[in-house]
Amino acid sequence: MTASVRAVFLDRDDTIIQNSGDLGDPDEVRLIADAAAAIKQLQEAGYRIIVITNQGGVARGKYSEDDVDAVNQRIAHLITEESGALIDRFYYCPFHPNGSVTQYACEHPWRKPQPGMLLQAADDLDLDLAQCWMVGDQERDIEAGIAAGCRTVLVRTGQPEQAGVTKADLLVATLTEAASAITGGGEGPPETDRNDVDSHTPGSDDTTVEAAGPDDQVITRLTDLHTELRAMRAAGSEFTAGRLLTMIALILVLGLAVGCALYMEPQSAVVWVVVAGVGELALIGLVLLLGRQR
Repeated sequence: MTASVRAVFLDRDDTIIQNSGDLGDPDEVRLIADAAAAIKQLQEAGYRIIVITNQGGVARGKYSEDDVDAVNQRIAHLITEESGALIDRFYYCPFHPNGSVTQYACEHPWRKPQPGMLLQAADDLDLDLAQCWMVGDQERDIEAGIAAGCRTVLVRTGQPEQAGVTKADLLVATLTEAASAITGGGEGPPETDRNDVDSHTPGSDDTTVEAAGPDDQVITRLTDLHTELRAMRAAGSEFTAGRLLTMIALILVLGLAVGCALYMEPQSAVVWVVVAGVGELALIGLVLLLGRQR
């Protein structure tokens, strides 16, 4: 069944709230003027509201994941209190390659400008990413949105120097202007049945990132495959059964490698992982070859 749900992905800091540094205290949360009303406008137009935020302060030891959850809960409360709008989901990435906390000191597919959080939300909520928007105040937000296949809006948020070169589809001054641009043009999105939408409590298990496990490389590869499929579709490539079967085979080979590494004796596992690696390289070459044949 084809995904039909639309959403607006919102960056958190300096898009919804005033914060240019590390924020781990919910008492310091301050909504940007009219942000709650803008979110209400988007929600009334039928969009689900999803907050996507890098929280590298966790990796740098500035605050904990529990602190991130508390700040997110405070944001959700203030928005509902001010406008009646609901945030459907919060996704955050606590990882940073230069972090000082060992378990978080790494790169991760969820960290913007990579599109991991958006792709996860699409899987969780059955979103049609081609009909979604990513709104943020930094170019990394725009790059994440583009990589996921969304339309994008760069919000200057009181920083006019950002009026230069950007990859965003739209450049506006405030979140209010972004909401008007998204909801005001064309036919507009259909109303969404909100009966099946949980009134999300930030910090629940389905919205936080666990520390990278042994299969983290597989997650990265699957994300790359997801992006490649969208790029092929956007470029107008013919999506053949051969390509589909080849990519399915590639995923199965990756699963074999992980299964061997996790469950087999070390000596046997090495042999099978090498075989899987060779097979993977061959399949990647076949995918690229098929991608060029139009």
